[in-house]
Amino acid sequence: MGADGVGSIRELSLVSGIPATSSVELLETLDDENHVFSSRVLKGGHRLQNFRSVTSLHEQQINGRLATTVLESYVVDVPDGSSRV
Repeated sequence: MGADGVGSIRELSLVSGIPATSSVELLETLDDENHVFSSRVLKGGHRLQNFRSVTSLHEQQINGRLATTVLESYVVDVPDGSSRV
């Protein structure tokens, strides 16, 4: 566990347009055979609560050519004040 496998923690400096500066994430799933990984945000300079992402790769033929589709899904609690009701 850890050391580039499940249980590893990565620290990110964010430079995107979202109002955040950093994120600390835990690698929860790493399945090379099925091309799936998932991570969970532990803390960071943002408002995301209980954020978890799953990324998977899927090969397919498109117009006779091999292609890869990347699917990303996210689960997050929406912080108060982030949406209109």
